[in-house]
This record gives sequence, C-alpha cells and structure tokens, in this order.
Amino acid sequence: MNVVDNQDAWCSGPDNRCRKLRPEEFSRDASRCCESHFLADWNCIAGFRYKGEQKVPVRLAGDHSGAMALMTTVLPRESEANRRIFAIFLISSQGEQDGSTSFTGDAKLHIELMADEPLLFWKIFPSKGQGEEFNWGNEACRPVSQDILVQVLQKAIRVIKDTDRRLVAEKLLSLAESRIRPAGPRR
Repeated sequence: MNVVDNQDAWCSGPDNRCRKLRPEEFSRDASRCCESHFLADWNCIAGFRYKGEQKVPVRLAGDHSGAMALMTTVLPRESEANRRIFAIFLISSQGEQDGSTSFTGDAKLHIELMADEPLLFWKIFPSKGQGEEFNWGNEACRPVSQDILVQVLQKAIRVIKDTDRRLVAEKLLSLAESRIRPAGPRR
C-alpha cells in the first residue's frame, strides 16, 4: 500500500483501516493507494504493462462476469514472498477504463481481509517450481485455478474473525466448489 509518497490526507485519517498495517508511516500528505480506492467502491482495472518506456493497458479477452477474483498487495518494505491477499470478490460486471479492462465487484459477494487476518499468496499459489524465489513480474493479472480459489476461500474462512464476512466467504466457497464438482448422473 502506498502510504508514504503521496499528496492528500486519506491514509492519515484516523478511521482508515490501512493504518493498522504500518501506523508509523502515515503522514498528513499521504494519498489514497489503489487498494484503498478498490475497497471504497469494489471497482478495479486489469492494470498496465510497460514495454520499454511505454505504458500499455491490459485488456483481457472474454467476459469475466461471474468469475471470482483475488486482490493482492505487497506492503512497503516487505518482500514479494509476503504478498498478501486483501480481498476476494465475485465479478458482477466488466467494462473498460483508460483502455484497460475494468471489473466491478458484486454488491454482496465480496470480502475484505483485515490486517490481522493474513493470507499470503505465495503460501497458496505455487511459484513456478523456483523454490523460494517468488516473482510476480510485470503481470497485472494472473489466472488462478478453481482449485487454488477453493484453497484460498477455505483458508479465509479459518482466519476471518467477523461472522458476517465469514458467511460471505462461505457463500463464495460454495459457489467456487460447485464449479469444480463433476456433474452427478442425469435422471
């Protein structure tokens, strides 16, 4: 989360939950990070890649409405090995913003993981057989199999302390599991 080098007072506000992550790093002139913007309205974009000096929008083929997504971040001065999952949501709609694919999260089927509910991405998602070397690379989006998504949701249910958010995680898990179960015999 970018709480150090920005222009407005969002991150220094006393009600900002991000403060629990690194309270000593908040100053009066810190602006909202992309994670905070996302959690405010459950909208995000697929992002941008750099080809040399050129910033190129990421466009994803196909309609991803109805799919689930994980949001991850690396906290300041943390290593890539500590990449955290901070939100899980069902994509309710897809569009375009600034040339990049954009997503809107379902109004009810989304959960935020709090600072004291850590889920580390690389402990769940297999790194490409590189042992302890973790590398997100310059990819804004990374596909995750339904099996991995089920594992993430099972772990989220175990760490989430709030009953209401845990119930939402259970609904998301049920939906994810229904997508990987083989169909039963037809009658």
